[in-house]
Amino acid sequence: GQAKVDIFGCAAAGMASGRTISSKAHQRRPLLSACVVLGLTALLVAFDAWRLPYHVTAGLFGFGSPKKQNAESDDEKAQIISVVGREVMDSRGNPTVEASLTTGYGVFTATVPSGASTGIYEALELRDGGSRYKGKGVQKAVDNINRIIAPKMKGKDVRFQKKLDEFMILELDGTENEWGHPKAKLGANAVLAVSMCIARAGAAAYGLELFEYVGELKDTVFDIEKIDVQRAQKKRYKMPVPFMNVINGGQHAGNKLPMQEFMISPTGGSSFKDALRIGSEVYQSLKSVVKGRYGKDAAAVGDEGGFAPNIQSNDEGLQALMDAIADAGHSGKV
Repeated sequence: GQAKVDIFGCAAAGMASGRTISSKAHQRRPLLSACVVLGLTALLVAFDAWRLPYHVTAGLFGFGSPKKQNAESDDEKAQIISVVGREVMDSRGNPTVEASLTTGYGVFTATVPSGASTGIYEALELRDGGSRYKGKGVQKAVDNINRIIAPKMKGKDVRFQKKLDEFMILELDGTENEWGHPKAKLGANAVLAVSMCIARAGAAAYGLELFEYVGELKDTVFDIEKIDVQRAQKKRYKMPVPFMNVINGGQHAGNKLPMQEFMISPTGGSSFKDALRIGSEVYQSLKSVVKGRYGKDAAAVGDEGGFAPNIQSNDEGLQALMDAIADAGHSGKV
């Protein structure tokens, strides 16, 4: 009988002990699960961090300083892998230069704007001449990118914007006249295409938006050792006031108006959205003014979307514009 008591006593003790152990294990499970989740999260962050710029990861993980790093060696992913130029069409249906630049952060593309009129002091926009595209082809500039600029740029660090621009202008091109450096050998369109790609790639190397990066280049006078990622990201930015080309003359239109562009700026808008609305309403009001004074056919637009009626003088154009602003109900806001 005692044995039975002992056996049952041991069994009861074992059962009680089992409940105690099970209870303790149950209490540890949430803690263990939390540790597993945190561990996996840390692994994922560490795995993903290699894709971020050093200047960003340094600030995130507490090593180094995001604004003072050895820029010559701390980010191999910022080095140029390749540069490719190509001929594309602009909004006027004319050829222009586009370039794509590849680094460890991706592929960055930029297309060169091309104006209808040029001044005597402007850098040379290299065109092919001949019959192809009525002489406006840019294959020469594209070849200069692919055969001259690209091989020399390979391996260079995109964060050195000024250094690379000067390398292309002063060393690879090297042309100079009484007004400066016209880029007459490579073509300003070839140099600009690559330069814009470098700027976009440089922004990506720092983990910044392009406007943030350009602001830092300005504030630091292109000294990349002084670029501060956190400062750029914390800074308050404002949208610019929109400018709108509403009447075209000169090279942009077929009329006799000597002034090439009549522009409005809705400075009285409370926000960019409001300013855009004001500008649009003035533009539509101007369309009615043009039709009323010069006929329905006069509402045709020029190269840049502005109206190009048969206006004879600048004062006449300004008066039409003032009347349109008043008719739209925005006097004093534009």
